[in-house]
Amino acid sequence: MPPIDFWLGLVVGVTGLSLAILSTSLWQLSRGWQVLNQQEIRLLNPERWLAKGFQSQAELEAQAQALFSEPLVSILVCFHAEDPAQQDILPALQAQTYPRLEFVLVADRATPQLLQVLRQFVAKEPRARLVELTECPPGWTPRKHALRTGMNAASGEILLLTDADCTPPPRWAELFSRPLRLKDAPADVVLGYSPMAPVEGMLGRFQAYETAYTAYRYLGSVAQGQRRMAVGRNMGCTRNLWQRSDQFASHAAVPGGSDDLWLFSLPTHTRIVPLAHPDTRVPTRSQPTFRRWWHQKRRHVSASVRYPAAVKRYFAIGAAAHVLLYAGLLGMACGPLPALAAVMLLGYWVLKAAGMARAGLLAGWPFHFQFPFLDFLYVLYLCIAVPAGFRFRGPWLSNT
Repeated sequence: MPPIDFWLGLVVGVTGLSLAILSTSLWQLSRGWQVLNQQEIRLLNPERWLAKGFQSQAELEAQAQALFSEPLVSILVCFHAEDPAQQDILPALQAQTYPRLEFVLVADRATPQLLQVLRQFVAKEPRARLVELTECPPGWTPRKHALRTGMNAASGEILLLTDADCTPPPRWAELFSRPLRLKDAPADVVLGYSPMAPVEGMLGRFQAYETAYTAYRYLGSVAQGQRRMAVGRNMGCTRNLWQRSDQFASHAAVPGGSDDLWLFSLPTHTRIVPLAHPDTRVPTRSQPTFRRWWHQKRRHVSASVRYPAAVKRYFAIGAAAHVLLYAGLLGMACGPLPALAAVMLLGYWVLKAAGMARAGLLAGWPFHFQFPFLDFLYVLYLCIAVPAGFRFRGPWLSNT
């Protein structure tokens, strides 16, 4: 049997390798966010980007406005079993500042109470259209059928997607659509961040942490030209691209993936722009119960089996490194190297928190001191929820 020094050396080696993998990934993501921030200056604050010489503010604003066209923008929202009394999305749509908007509301087998609310909204709002669905065709999941129907019914040259439990800020449509409205080299797809709000209880705080860290990874990766994920509740594309895509046909029966699986199906030359400015973020309500959150996460994970091999490898290596890092540090702490384990863990936490803080993903958190504990819960989530998600075969929504 190998001596204890062999096992200790193995634990230290595996822990060090895991820390190196995670640190390298965080450093690469930090570089991606630097690129993202530079893009946002050009797109969301063009006056600063154009500022040269002694132009007046009025001249700068005129030059900035000349960079963008003003086509009709369609905002698509799907409804199913949401509480009619909690439709914050409807006044949020009316508060949008972009001048040329269309609201396409898809009621997918909605309750009579919800249908009444939507019909009253459409009757009072001339920019709104209601698409009512009473059944889902065979071979399609209800969510994808509803999205596909709504996007094909939209009239706008630009399509923006959000969810019924989200609350877009007033300038969301105006700013989030800018990459798609550029007169020179417009984007085909724009991806954004959808934080949890309000955050209540430990479950809500963990949802906020997991959402923020996921956004840090996929937005930082997209800024460097790597497609790794998307979030459908804050996403947009051109109508031309949607019409040329497979419109979910290649994964119509998969419960999840109306965002990332569709993104992976697009041609490699598709121009994708990430945005994370506070005015382009779409807050969403966290799941109120553990059961509903568990159902949601299993559904999300179930789509990952269809990810491209390179993307699956990226997430698998990241998950393994997280788990092995904590397991290795625990072994070192229980052995003769507790001080080294503490230094390595503290360094990892500081590196991770600093990167997410620089990206503005921790702004407004009243629970920064719980970051280490939430990161530990994230490792448990990787060990339990991810394997469970591979066996998910349930419906789109859980009503409990």
